[in-house]
Amino acid sequence: MNYIRKTVGANLASPQLSWKGHLVMQMMKRKNDYLERCAVNHCKISEGEKILEIGFGHGLGLHYAANTGKASKVYGIDISQLALQYAEELLYAEIASSKVVLFESSVHNIPLNSSTIDTAFSVNSFYFWPHIPQACTELLRVIKPGGRLLTVQNIDSILKRRRSGGFNQANVDFLAYMQTLEDVGFLDVHITYLTDEVTHKPYQCISATAHHT
Repeated sequence: MNYIRKTVGANLASPQLSWKGHLVMQMMKRKNDYLERCAVNHCKISEGEKILEIGFGHGLGLHYAANTGKASKVYGIDISQLALQYAEELLYAEIASSKVVLFESSVHNIPLNSSTIDTAFSVNSFYFWPHIPQACTELLRVIKPGGRLLTVQNIDSILKRRRSGGFNQANVDFLAYMQTLEDVGFLDVHITYLTDEVTHKPYQCISATAHHT
């Protein structure tokens, strides 16, 4: 059992091209589907906006964002080559029409110009960023002044998995994360505790507004 937990934990940050990685991808799809949908709902996408997801996994969030019919462009970054393969399969039509653009890239070095994004979001992702201050600074760079960063997760579920030994490599201190957002220049950083109307599962949304001096 400990071996399985360690195997899953090692692949959560970046699923590898192996049976272990595929196993984790299936688990993430099942656990994150409602969170991805809720995250996109909170984006409140307006006509012509550009959206970014950090750590897109299967591509479900990108799919939901693109199919609102309002975003002019939906970008996604993920460091996992396996995630890229899954997302390319799911989003074949959206990629072919240039509605969705995927990058195999880190949140610490986002391949976008400054002040490009109206809203950026992530689901169960920030715990795995190696250097959170650098990541937050980079996100502030690419988000337009007044644009938003949304961070969605089910904290109770994450803490439960960590206590069972499956999340030991993750930094799940969301209060420290929120403080870092403020430290690098985001404004109005706050957390809202919510319940999904469809699944009735709990989740939290950390919201922050980009401010450029």
